[in-house]
Amino acid sequence: MRKKTVIWIGALVMIAGFFVYGVLTAEPPYTQGQVHWHSKVDIEICGKKIDLPRIPYGQGHLGSAVLHTHDDNVAHIEGQIIKKEDASLGKFMDLIGVKFLETQIFDKKNGDECEGIPGSLKMFVNGERSDEFRNHVLKDGEEIKIVFE
Repeated sequence: MRKKTVIWIGALVMIAGFFVYGVLTAEPPYTQGQVHWHSKVDIEICGKKIDLPRIPYGQGHLGSAVLHTHDDNVAHIEGQIIKKEDASLGKFMDLIGVKFLETQIFDKKNGDECEGIPGSLKMFVNGERSDEFRNHVLKDGEEIKIVFE
């Protein structure tokens, strides 16, 4: 009887230890609660404005419940964000089906020509040049411009 009690106490101590370790090492969520943010996303290729992909007929949005667009060239971030990477520009582009790398937007890659001149991809956030590309974490009220020229 005593041996069983020692085993049960040992098991409970181990479980409590794992729980405390998990609580102490867990990162807090990126947002403390629900958010409803909007980031404008403009894309220009060789001087021509390109819209984000359109929503398939009958659907309310394109993307996920937390990260999506409504045919308005805006990234909508809605809900609680657990990891900041969950609100990244790269994740948004993946969810809506846009090929987006540091060197590519849609089918245009660095070195492809615009009117006979090799072009390259640039990104601006609120008018300031940014090299974050896919890693940029979307924020409320910002304006992102992706330019291939």
